[in-house]
Amino acid sequence: AAYRRLRVLQERGMVRGERVFYEMPGVYRVTERGARLAGVGLPPPRRDLPRLRHTLEVLELSWKIRSQEGVVEWVSEREIRRDKLAARRERRTGRMTAGSRAGRTPDGIAILRSTEEVAVELELSFKRAAGYRSIFSDYEAQVASGEVDGIWFYLASPKALQRVRELSERHSSLDGRLCFGLYEPVFRRGL
Repeated sequence: AAYRRLRVLQERGMVRGERVFYEMPGVYRVTERGARLAGVGLPPPRRDLPRLRHTLEVLELSWKIRSQEGVVEWVSEREIRRDKLAARRERRTGRMTAGSRAGRTPDGIAILRSTEEVAVELELSFKRAAGYRSIFSDYEAQVASGEVDGIWFYLASPKALQRVRELSERHSSLDGRLCFGLYEPVFRRGL
């Protein structure tokens, strides 16, 4: 049924299906026409091959998160960026306001039944310690300002999870707001 629906959407010019990787399922991307019809205020996504694997894994993770009890909505990274950009623009001129800073943009936000907004991060590869310290510092500021209520951090390896958890201990203001989980990647490493 899903394939038939996608085929009809493709015939009507709403989506474009393409094979990106050898021996992998095709990827469907919304077209300009489909984006306008959806009315979400976003252009069609660019074809970004270096980030495609991460994007697909975040999509899979978002489905798992949405199926959890108490999660009522998922906001994608593209929607978050759109909203942050709009908030930074002057209302009269549309120019960026002086001194405004966007801060860290998570891979998504899970909105809970309790109205809490939880930033979601998926790490498929390990960063340097300085990178994680910067991420945690940004989230400390976002928690303090009320921009997010918590952070769910998913990592693809138990070793990385343990290391990042240890690095987070230096950021005591995130105690009780930071949860870690192990994520089993769905797509092959060859992507």
